[in-house]
Amino acid sequence: MNDDELKKQIKGVVRTAIQHGFNRSFRALEEARAIDTKNMREHYKGVGSKYYDMVTKEMESTEEQLDCVIDEIVASAKMRYNDG
Repeated sequence: MNDDELKKQIKGVVRTAIQHGFNRSFRALEEARAIDTKNMREHYKGVGSKYYDMVTKEMESTEEQLDCVIDEIVASAKMRYNDG
């Protein structure tokens, strides 16, 4: 596996973790009645809907912030592999 493939795989894992974390946290707040989701649900209906796109943008921003960390992980793994 080359560096780009490894980065892509790690980014996929990170993306899934962020999405699942958001969904679980949101459901927990909703079940605790800490937030009222009636209005939000009207505008959170998939790609192109107001709130969905807003959340997606923030998740993508978080992923971008982790790019340097992912690069470090790949470089470290490469060094260990080459030393081993």
